[in-house]
Amino acid sequence: MNSVNTRIAKDLWDSIASHFQFKEPARYLAHYTTATAATQILQTGQLWATDTATFDPRHVEGHRQLFAAEAVRLYRKTGPEPNAPFRKALSDQFSDPVLAPRFFAACLSVDTDSPHMWRTYGDDGNGVALIIDSQLVNRDLKVIAAPCIYAPSAQLDLFANLMERCDALSVSLPAEERAELLPHATALANMLLQAYKHLYLSPERECRYVYMEHDGQSYPRLDAPHPERRALPLVGAGTTSPFVCAVSGPRRTDEIDADFRERLCSAGYSNMPVTSSTVDMASLTASED
Repeated sequence: MNSVNTRIAKDLWDSIASHFQFKEPARYLAHYTTATAATQILQTGQLWATDTATFDPRHVEGHRQLFAAEAVRLYRKTGPEPNAPFRKALSDQFSDPVLAPRFFAACLSVDTDSPHMWRTYGDDGNGVALIIDSQLVNRDLKVIAAPCIYAPSAQLDLFANLMERCDALSVSLPAEERAELLPHATALANMLLQAYKHLYLSPERECRYVYMEHDGQSYPRLDAPHPERRALPLVGAGTTSPFVCAVSGPRRTDEIDADFRERLCSAGYSNMPVTSSTVDMASLTASED
């Protein structure tokens, strides 16, 4: 990435960066999974991130259409000058990004003992939650820590901030540099889509480690254990592991937990604290509001 690209990318990122900061203390994040998968994660020090194109298409595509409609609305509201061509081009690019990036996301939660997350991701309460100290995560890992954004008003505000910065740059950049604006704005808008979810899913209180892969990236590519997954090395070389404890699911028994502790020993985590979920069993079968 040359200096022009870097400057444009930074200017655009600065317009939305504050919205990717956690609004509440979120040092500890939980990854809900099965006991078998948790053991594999601890043995490798890697958390697998999945290609978001394989997620429920209603989520990403619905918000992608929202972006396109908003870009057209801003174009019609402000008139043809000076940025209408750019807005129209940006709207068109949501279905075919110039940089053709792929996004991979590992899903976590700021809630370390959530009925919703146990039911949906924690093996229906039979699994475990690995607790990650975000301050100890590998500093060389090139991912964005993105708390999911559920409120439609916040989603539109975030996109409007990006559009305003694009408007300013499309006027101030020298003509020979403006061609760089569209691919970067498109990539960043698509990055936003990875953190947008529908309001009814807000009980998840989800956050994501999002990794972007494209042909022009300036950072190393991650290992691909599967065509639709990338391995996020959360444990850095010679550093303290960010996996600080585990929470045993509300349906687990003492006998099952004893087996999990043996697995921890084999993975090199014999001293890892394991606590029991305090979730009421009845809440696992309660319907969502």
